[in-house]
Amino acid sequence: MELLTQLKRRGRAVRLVAAAVLAGVAVRSLRNGKRLRGLLAAGGAVAVGTTTPTLDPAVIDDEQLVDVAIETDQLQCSVCEAAIVPGQSRRPNADNKPAHEACL
Repeated sequence: MELLTQLKRRGRAVRLVAAAVLAGVAVRSLRNGKRLRGLLAAGGAVAVGTTTPTLDPAVIDDEQLVDVAIETDQLQCSVCEAAIVPGQSRRPNADNKPAHEACL
């Protein structure tokens, strides 16, 4: 869970830095008389700045994160019911469920 918290903090920091850089570009472009570039940069700064998450990662329920991790990590073969790990060849069977290519 510590890794998820760090990734969320980094994502927030990257968005804030991107918004600040775009705001600086907007101000500089508008001062130089380049209105279109300045308005586009200002719009980008507003868009990036408003999508920055403000929720504290400590407030997120840990059980929800575990459920999401289990759902994404557990891909099972429909024939042998063994786990399909990344890198193994697989394809859908007749029922459109994932299966090892060797099991088909």
